[in-house]
Amino acid sequence: MSRDRLGEFYGLNIWPMDPDTEAGRARFKEAMEKFMELMRHEFFKGILSKNDEIKILEVCGGSGIGGCALARVLEKNEINVSLCVTDIREEDLEKAIKWIEGSKGIELETKAIDAVDIDKLEERPDIILMYGLSTPHFNPWEMVRFLAASGVILSEKGILIIEEADRRFFIFYLVKYKDLITGKTLDNKIYMDIHTGYDPIRGVFKRTYSVIPGPPKLIDMESYLWGVAEIATFTWLFFEDVDIVKQGNRNYFVLGIRPRKKLIPSDLKMTPKALMRDK
Repeated sequence: MSRDRLGEFYGLNIWPMDPDTEAGRARFKEAMEKFMELMRHEFFKGILSKNDEIKILEVCGGSGIGGCALARVLEKNEINVSLCVTDIREEDLEKAIKWIEGSKGIELETKAIDAVDIDKLEERPDIILMYGLSTPHFNPWEMVRFLAASGVILSEKGILIIEEADRRFFIFYLVKYKDLITGKTLDNKIYMDIHTGYDPIRGVFKRTYSVIPGPPKLIDMESYLWGVAEIATFTWLFFEDVDIVKQGNRNYFVLGIRPRKKLIPSDLKMTPKALMRDK
């Protein structure tokens, strides 16, 4: 998905991510609470005992709420952190520094890059984090590429953290899939989310967004509605062990530890004929 399209989508101001707003700060506090609990998981024992700094790479980071919250939690445990927040939207990355103002144990940098291309970075992180329920931006073909890239650059005992929701149960059973969804933006405008199609080759639902009042503008988006089981299973193909940690009523953390490094991005370089036909 293009940088401009994502920028327009998140510019609708539906999801809090700005450190200068009360909603953004509340979400950051919530993220810290989640990570404080998650750090008790057995997968993190090896990393938390490291004598040198822990390296974190956040993908689809936006303003860095997830990565900076995790870094703050590790800092509270007297661990130095090197954090790289990545996204394809440079304008949001610039806000990340505000989440760690006053920090002494966190070294921060930001980079504009697509998550499926992180194997091109020089970083060799101990943790790769995808926070903020970002998996719908990836269809299955893209998710495999992301997981391959993650596995190849993570350290030998590295951990992948993906925040996930069971959309199959929530969207298709509890609330039912709807052609039209409306709601309020953070600045009290009304947004409309309209079903406009489905692509069986990539498995994505096509929906169009608009906000009123305001100049007429339609933003087309594609989403793959992942469930927890699928993300965990895909992760297992690339990591020796996988666990699922429930958080709250319907969200989860999917954890992968010890990357297998068997299937690497160069193995997936050729575009499958199915996708070429789809174009």
